[in-house]
Amino acid sequence: PERAFLEKVKEATADLPHDYATVVHRTQLAQQFNEMAKEQAKICKQLVHDQHLQQQGWAAVVANLEDITMEFKKRADLCEKQFSDYMGEHDSYLTSLQSFHQDLQILSRIPLLPVLLENEKLLENTLNAESSSATTNETVEHSESARKDTSLLGWISASDSKNSMDQLYEMCSRGLQQFDQNAYAAIKAEIKAALEEANKPDMKEVRGIGDRLFGLEQLMNGAKKYVQEQGDLAQSFLQNQHRAGNLGDRSVLPDLCASHRKQLLVMFNNHQQLGDIRRRCTKAKEELIVNLYLRLKWVMYVENTILENSHRLFICHENLKRLRKHLEVLQQIHLAPAIYLTAITEVVRRKTFSQAFLVWASELACHLLTIHNNEVTRRKEFQTQFEGHFLNSLFPGMDDLPPTFATQAPSVFDSNLPVISSEDLETLRDALPEMVEKLAVPDLSAILAFFDSKQESKFDKEEAIEVVEELVQEVQDLRLSTNAEQSMTKENESCLIAPSLPYLKDLDRGCESETDTEEFEKVCQSPLDLHFDKEIPSPRTKTQDIATITEDNLQTSRTEYDKLKSILYKLAELMQQDLPNLRAELSTLKDISAKERDEIVKHYDNLAESLEKMNLGAHLREQTEIETCRKDLECKDEELKCLHTANVNLENQFKTCMQENVDLKDEIENLKTLREKESAELKDNLKKIEEDRDRLIRDLRETLTREHRAELDNLRARFKLMRDQNSADASQDKFDHFREDFENQKAEAVENALIVERNKWEHVMKDTIAKITKEKDEQLQLLVKENEEKECLLNAFKLEFSAAKGCQTENDSLVESKKVDEMAASVGLFEGRVDAATSPVRHQDKLTKSQMSLLKSGKFSRSSCITGDIVLVVWEPTHENYKILQESSTLYFLHSDCLESLGLKKSEKEEQKPYCLGQVTNKEYCHARKAQNRYRVPIGTKFYRVTVKPVNLETLWGVDPTGSSRHPSQQMSESQPAALPSAEQHHSQQLCSQA
Repeated sequence: PERAFLEKVKEATADLPHDYATVVHRTQLAQQFNEMAKEQAKICKQLVHDQHLQQQGWAAVVANLEDITMEFKKRADLCEKQFSDYMGEHDSYLTSLQSFHQDLQILSRIPLLPVLLENEKLLENTLNAESSSATTNETVEHSESARKDTSLLGWISASDSKNSMDQLYEMCSRGLQQFDQNAYAAIKAEIKAALEEANKPDMKEVRGIGDRLFGLEQLMNGAKKYVQEQGDLAQSFLQNQHRAGNLGDRSVLPDLCASHRKQLLVMFNNHQQLGDIRRRCTKAKEELIVNLYLRLKWVMYVENTILENSHRLFICHENLKRLRKHLEVLQQIHLAPAIYLTAITEVVRRKTFSQAFLVWASELACHLLTIHNNEVTRRKEFQTQFEGHFLNSLFPGMDDLPPTFATQAPSVFDSNLPVISSEDLETLRDALPEMVEKLAVPDLSAILAFFDSKQESKFDKEEAIEVVEELVQEVQDLRLSTNAEQSMTKENESCLIAPSLPYLKDLDRGCESETDTEEFEKVCQSPLDLHFDKEIPSPRTKTQDIATITEDNLQTSRTEYDKLKSILYKLAELMQQDLPNLRAELSTLKDISAKERDEIVKHYDNLAESLEKMNLGAHLREQTEIETCRKDLECKDEELKCLHTANVNLENQFKTCMQENVDLKDEIENLKTLREKESAELKDNLKKIEEDRDRLIRDLRETLTREHRAELDNLRARFKLMRDQNSADASQDKFDHFREDFENQKAEAVENALIVERNKWEHVMKDTIAKITKEKDEQLQLLVKENEEKECLLNAFKLEFSAAKGCQTENDSLVESKKVDEMAASVGLFEGRVDAATSPVRHQDKLTKSQMSLLKSGKFSRSSCITGDIVLVVWEPTHENYKILQESSTLYFLHSDCLESLGLKKSEKEEQKPYCLGQVTNKEYCHARKAQNRYRVPIGTKFYRVTVKPVNLETLWGVDPTGSSRHPSQQMSESQPAALPSAEQHHSQQLCSQA
């Protein structure tokens, strides 16, 4: 359409007749210019708008990447904090793990007290009351006898039947070996690498995009001006057409046509400018697309890396949390003996304290309640008499009442504690002599003595106080207030209580020590000062009647006082008589206690000496075993270092090959881009050459035309002279014949010249294009060949790297099994396996030349599995089936009908053939519907079942690479390398982890 439109423009700008049809034709052409200008401006606007949207989309992508990076950093910080906390307690976990078996032995020796199972028994009876109401007495007696013989270890094992102690120990051992300082460093390195890859400002920021968009806006402003100018010119064309049609004057048409021709040239130039703006916008968009495409590939790579590391961190976090729970259980088991014995002693201490405290507090509350009630009653009785008297104003505060204090007994506590007797403690001491210090009950003698003294002293004092209060009450009633009588009353009160109270107290408690006996003697020999503020002064009366009554009452009081005094003296004499007996008993008890203490000390010394000898022997044995294990581990460490060094070298070579492969791919892409650019340049050059050829042809035609005209003029002049000279001999027929011959010769000469020139330029163009194409093809073939060589070398490195990986994996498993089994046997087994089964050099030597050539050349397909493809069939131990090696997350299993034709077997008794080559003949898409299936895949897994036939290596290569005539199956069955299955396993694991 564009070329046709340009032809119309050329025709319209050519010398057309000056008539109204020309005006109409050019007006229509101007309208087309206007419409095309609007369309071009619309397309440019859409292109610029698309680039703005691309900028906004890229900003959203960067923001999303930063959010993902921030979330990943938070999760990584949380995981690092948890790992650092775990590493801080790693040594304590190792200590608990090392003493695990010793802890189990101690737990098995600790008997579980039957008293502690009573609450559990009652709870079981309560829960199972409806379902087990008909249990017999024999079952109950059998369960009780079984519980009496239960140890603490048996109770723990019975409470958690799902997880045994051995499983817990194994899980903790594997966890501590897995999560060590090396794992911590590896996780930190992966996190750091991912964050560094995500934080690249030069990739996030598209430099110069703002200036580019600003320049595009300037172009759009210019395009709008061109569109406006095109619209104005098209409108003027319409107006001129209407005027010319209305006037009908043909004299104005020449000037109008000339003006229209100039305006069309202006519109054509504007159209070209708009096309150039459109091309620039399109090119800018394409460049931005390429730039953003590369950056989006980087973003996808970074996000996939972060996603993989996030999944890895989540798995590590969950495993570490589960491990710490198991280790906490292990630490609880380690602390269980000490806590169990400490809890038993605490129960005994609490029971003793609570019983003594409740008795003391209850009696104290009863006495204080009685005293408080009596005091309140007396005050209220006095207040009823004194309340309305006029003397009430002289004694303020007589209506006060004493506050309540300890008048209510405390509630019962510690009633739910198990009842543990001293016999239970003795049983535990006999069972665990090395943990006797944990069974020592704290000394509560001081607190119990305080409770006992308060109770007894209160009891004795109350009896004495009642007697004295009766005397004082009588004196108060009689208003006896003389000084002599008051002093005598005080002396009697002080002597009244002294001899009796300590005697009763020490009889109940017993002589506990020599110090108590001395205090007892002091109390008996000295009076007890008890002061009762019961003296109330009374006014002395002067009447004789009152004095007589007072003397009578005093005589009665003295008589009662003498009786009480004689009773107290008798009690004191009785106490003095019993005192020597108590002293004798105390000395006897002291001697017995000293003898028993000496025996205990002697027995303790013997036990300590024997224990020290046992510990010394055990320590020596442990040192010997540790030294042996250390030497073995050093040997294994040396072997592991060698393997690790080889592994690192292979990894470096692998990375180098990968980098070279990437560089080659980039170089190929650059060459392809360069070839496309050069092809475009060649096309442009060809176009220019064609234009030059056309221009030269036109010039040649014009030159020949001018020469022809000049020759014609010369011939006419000569003919005219000849006609004038010999008019009689000349004739018009000869001249016409001569002119016709000349015209034919001229046309033939022009045509021959054009053909020669055209052939010349076409030959030059073909030679140039062929030369450039040949050079590019040779360069591409050279690069492709180099790339194939690099890929072959890379495949070889992959095989060697996978072989080393297999060696290291088997070595690690053998080192782990060595810690459980005997060291010497494990070392021998490990060395035998390394020499016989895992040596990649030996298996590499067994490869035939044809197989190695086929593998290294990459003749088999790993990216597709269609009919006719040559594929590599390998044994997959995980699924216990043969599968097709493919670079895909979908599984490709070998059909069981092909095993015999390929010389493969699935028997567990015989050694499996690790791999073979085959050609695909058919494949079926399958879906696993059962949990137990022949391919050992989960329910819902979708996979392909491929039918393969044996491949003919001679047909594949054309000739035998080794130069021999052996059959391919014979070559494949001679020897199989051990590295290929490992490589396949490693490759499949990578695919699974990426999926």
